[in-house]
Amino acid sequence: MAVSILSIGMLGTGSLALGIIKSNVVSKNLTAATALAQEKMEDIKTMGYSGLPAADATEIEDYGTISYGAASGATHYSEGDPWPEGLPEVPGATSTPGVTADYSGFKRVTTTQVDTPVAGMKTVTVRAYAITNQSPVTLRRIFAE
Repeated sequence: MAVSILSIGMLGTGSLALGIIKSNVVSKNLTAATALAQEKMEDIKTMGYSGLPAADATEIEDYGTISYGAASGATHYSEGDPWPEGLPEVPGATSTPGVTADYSGFKRVTTTQVDTPVAGMKTVTVRAYAITNQSPVTLRRIFAE
């Protein structure tokens, strides 16, 4: 009798632990997708209105093609180099100090719409997706001449 009660309790604990692990994976992917979307939007903001496409455009960085700092042209550090001060190690990426992070499980889509919402403005939307088919992280900004 005591063994069966203990077994039921252990099954419940195992199930709870599995749920927590799955939630942690979802959180890591959401955090990494947010970092990727923010990185791209920061790069776009530095380009300004005149640096954006003159016509509607979509740029797709597919799964397996994104590295940390890829959009900004960041330096790729060699093994043994010190980790740059202020450079965050982003969850969801495989990163080791001295090695560029790998976001092979993520995709980023950047869309530029010209004369949206009105003439003389451009709307840029950045979406970052995790390969686990979660909803994308979406950032949107309007640029004016």
